[in-house]
Amino acid sequence: MRIGPDSGIPGEQSRKHNTNSDPTHIAAASDAVRDGWKATIKDTYRMIDDRETDGHHTALVIAAETAPRGSDGGDIDNIIDISESVIITPPEGSSVPTWGLRYTVPRNAQEALGFIEPPFTVNETLVYQRAVEGTVFIVTECICTEEISAPQSLFIAGAYPSGHAKSLVRVATNHDRMFSHLSYLDGTHIVTLSHDDSTTFFPNPERFLDAGLDKK
Repeated sequence: MRIGPDSGIPGEQSRKHNTNSDPTHIAAASDAVRDGWKATIKDTYRMIDDRETDGHHTALVIAAETAPRGSDGGDIDNIIDISESVIITPPEGSSVPTWGLRYTVPRNAQEALGFIEPPFTVNETLVYQRAVEGTVFIVTECICTEEISAPQSLFIAGAYPSGHAKSLVRVATNHDRMFSHLSYLDGTHIVTLSHDDSTTFFPNPERFLDAGLDKK
């Protein structure tokens, strides 16, 4: 879904949360978790409004599923030697990294994903997250400030069980880098976004590794 002053989407009614599009594990979760997801989507629209007020062009992708994935034991040092922040086709002699947050998105997200075509690059990454009963709600904002008519902000919203992230936290903090992978429901790879600072995603990694993000 494309959100912005040129989107033609009329007002707040178009932003009413559709529970039928919730990720499967959210739909089957407790009331507290479902409410946390709804609050995350509502807050995301507020952030979009703030960015648009500041003159940004914006787009939003809401993932049908989000899965943290750690290292598969391959040659990580070679895999992460990729300079591009937006990887659609890997540079010659390299490959798309396999670890990071993997988002599965519906085909109706295609218009918003057109946002990441060149000259879009990830100049800054901001991460907003909260946790309820072991479920992490995460919104990643990828900001492009290249030589374009206005700054661009791509928002990616998802949710995953915090206990599934331990392997990812280890590899991300070891290499101080993160990746966001987007693919369609049929498995077709769309894009991999590279983020330079893993602490943006895991400012307190021990809370994932030891106690869980939602414990004080």
